[in-house]
Amino acid sequence: MISVIIPAHDEERYVGPTIAALRAATPFEVLVVANACRDRTAEVARAHGARVLSTPVRGVSNARNLGARASRGELLVFLDSDTVLAPGALDAIAAAVPARADYGTCRIRPDRTTLPAVLTATVLAWSHRLAGTSLGILFCTRALFERAGGFDERLHAGEDNDLNTCFRRLRARRIYLGQVAAHTSMRRFERLGYVRVHLAWLRGYFRPPPKYEVIR
Repeated sequence: MISVIIPAHDEERYVGPTIAALRAATPFEVLVVANACRDRTAEVARAHGARVLSTPVRGVSNARNLGARASRGELLVFLDSDTVLAPGALDAIAAAVPARADYGTCRIRPDRTTLPAVLTATVLAWSHRLAGTSLGILFCTRALFERAGGFDERLHAGEDNDLNTCFRRLRARRIYLGQVAAHTSMRRFERLGYVRVHLAWLRGYFRPPPKYEVIR
C-alpha cells in the first residue's frame, strides 16, 4: 500500500483538488495532517475521502512525522497540499520503489503559465534534480524513513532537503522520475515576489531560515 501524507495548515482552498487528483491501480490511503488550522481544511479533506489527523502544533516536520506514524503503507509519499499529481503518478512511483530505488522525487511543473512561473519552475526542477533534493513531493520506503529518523522537527523549512541529505548518507538508492509530473502552486512566489523567495531559498541552503512562510 502507498500512504500519501499531506501536511496542511489553513489549506481549505487547495487540499481538496490535491486529494481529488490522486488516482492509482495500486492500493493507497490519504492522510491529511491538519496542523493548527483555523479554517475548514479538516472538513474539506474528509469530504474528499481522506483520513484526517488534527494537531494544535503548527509545523510541517511535526505534521509529516505524525502522518507517517499513523499510516499503514510500506511506501510513503509526502505531498504538499498545493501540489497536484498527474494521472498515473502513484502507480509509476510504486513501480519504481523499492524495485529500482529507495526514495526519490519527480518533475515539478507550475500551475501557472506566466513567464516568471515557467522559468522559476524550470530552474527549480533542474536544480533539485542535480542537487538530489526535492520540492513539493518526496517518496521513500517506510524502512528507509525509519532508519533516517524521520523529519527533523526543529526545522520549519528545508526539512525535506535535510531528509534527502540523510538518505544519501545512508547510501540509499535515489530515483528522479522525469516522466511523472507534479503541478505545484506558485502562489507564494507571486505574493512575496519571485526574487525574495529565491533569495530566501538560497539562504536556507546555508543556514536554517527564520520563518516558515517565507520559504513555503
